[in-house]
Amino acid sequence: TIDNLLNGTITSVLGATITAGTISATILGGTVSTTILGGTIDNLLNGTITSVLGATVTAGTLTTVGSVLGATITAGTISATILGGTVSTTILGGTIDNLLNGTITSVLGATITAGTLTTVGSVLGATITAGTISTTILGGTIDNLLNGTITSVLGATITAGTISATILGGTVSTTVLGGTIDNLLNGTITSLLGATITAGTLTTVGSVLGATITAGTISATILGGTVNTTILGGTITNLLNGTITSVLGATITAGTISATILGGTVSTTILGGTITNLLNG
Repeated sequence: TIDNLLNGTITSVLGATITAGTISATILGGTVSTTILGGTIDNLLNGTITSVLGATVTAGTLTTVGSVLGATITAGTISATILGGTVSTTILGGTIDNLLNGTITSVLGATITAGTLTTVGSVLGATITAGTISTTILGGTIDNLLNGTITSVLGATITAGTISATILGGTVSTTVLGGTIDNLLNGTITSLLGATITAGTLTTVGSVLGATITAGTISATILGGTVNTTILGGTITNLLNGTITSVLGATITAGTISATILGGTVSTTILGGTITNLLNG
């Protein structure tokens, strides 16, 4: 037994037990089976640490660590597989290769190239190039969504692209500049500018400017403006202060007609009123 060695040098130690003091040593090869309670390890090159409790790692590279509890790593590179447990950490730079069954609370300026994100607390400035995202986005901007599906949209502004959607109930407050609406069932269009309607039923339209309607049924009240149209069949209920250029095979049940009839046959019964000129009739 050596009780105290002050300011000395031990060249070789084999099978020693050191209970206290300070060791400044370079260990070349061999196996160190030890438990270190407190102290500082300056450099560990090509070794294995089985369990670390309350350690502070300031720099270097960790390849494989069996168990880490309460460690603070300020710099360096960690190549590790973490099985279970909780990693409470802030990662400033670097790359996470695989995160399986974990939770990321906040992501700032991250690039995610593949994988599945279930729930993310906050994402600011992330680029996701592939994978599947099952998430609820409250505010923010989506620049491009290619080949994805949005289940529910609340209060969104879509500036470009193509939307293939079935809207069941709710209110769509939007201005559509170009594009095609395939089916509108039980909805309301406030204003149409330069629209082409190919089929369907229009009940009430607030304002229509430059529309082309090729087929279907229109139940509408038109207040002012000019309707340049050809109506093939159907019924006009009321025409107030308007002009019809040509009428072929029409039945007029009431109202006042100020017209010049050129040719054709008028089979009619006139009950009251005035005929100004009848030439060759």
